[in-house]
Amino acid sequence: MDRILEIINMLLNSEQPLTVDYIANTLKVSNKTIRNDLKKAEEFVQQKGVKIIKKPRVGIVLEGPRNKKLELADEIKKSLDFEEPFSPEARKNYILKRLFMSKGSVTTKELAEELYVSRVTIHKDLQSVEKWLNKFNLKLLKKPNYGIKVVGDEENWRNAVASLIVSTKEQKELKEFLYNDYTGRIDYRTLMQLRELFDIDYKQLEKIVSNAESKLKFRFSDEAFISLVIHVAISIERLKHKKDVKLSKAVLNNLKQKDEYVIAQQMAKEIEAKFNVVLPESEIGYIVLHIIGTKMQQNKIEDVNLELEDEESIELAVIMSKEIINIAERALSLDLSNDKQLLNGTKKRQL
Repeated sequence: MDRILEIINMLLNSEQPLTVDYIANTLKVSNKTIRNDLKKAEEFVQQKGVKIIKKPRVGIVLEGPRNKKLELADEIKKSLDFEEPFSPEARKNYILKRLFMSKGSVTTKELAEELYVSRVTIHKDLQSVEKWLNKFNLKLLKKPNYGIKVVGDEENWRNAVASLIVSTKEQKELKEFLYNDYTGRIDYRTLMQLRELFDIDYKQLEKIVSNAESKLKFRFSDEAFISLVIHVAISIERLKHKKDVKLSKAVLNNLKQKDEYVIAQQMAKEIEAKFNVVLPESEIGYIVLHIIGTKMQQNKIEDVNLELEDEESIELAVIMSKEIINIAERALSLDLSNDKQLLNGTKKRQL
């Protein structure tokens, strides 16, 4: 909205018609972007009793009664002085979501036009984006004339998306009436974040998790319930794009001995039937890890009764520790990725 207000302000303050070229060069965007903005600007000023007139081979002017122009100028000044529709933090979160949602690369030009800021601003924002991604051992791949994309290990990619969903504080101007029949356990803000990233039926997904909860005879805390729904939602979306996680055969065989594995298998069958995806064994294994990690976090289980050789035990303990910490991060909206003392303590508890 800021750029549209800037265009109107330029027209208000100019005694001469302004060309699309001049406006585009001043605001450092393309002519196409300005033409699209002018359509929105026309709708806005019409509500104020003023018109935007386009004169072929001359330029663009604002026409209307002097008192209406003065009222419009006063409103524009107040808006430009006090509105900040996209703070640096909001832009960072938007860029992250845009990158995670994109199947390919995204250009800085696209981001600049979507966020109504200059490419210089976007380049500064990308520094914050990279810093955030580094916490999950992810990187930004930048290719000239091609764009940018997030690259890294699949497990880290999923953990980053899950963390972004629960940590985003910015409230979106969404039409609540679209979801007014929702009565599930996911809080409204998290549900909106999920819907924005992944277009799946969350009522069905919650039902599947609730069924598993009943079979486990163990009630998840609301935070743990939400965390598992997020985990499965991300898995579904990534599997649609042929992206899956891997577990070693030894770790997977150990997990298959757990009671939770049978229930995770049943969950997988329901997920496959409802969402038209196939869950490999490793994906089922990660659901088991999530369930056991949740039980440990809620102090409902003392250990995972490992029966592996030392090297294999350590591998499973490390995976389990990271999973438990990921669950805690999502529940508490904290970054615990660099807390080595917590990781070591959690690992010892399992060994």
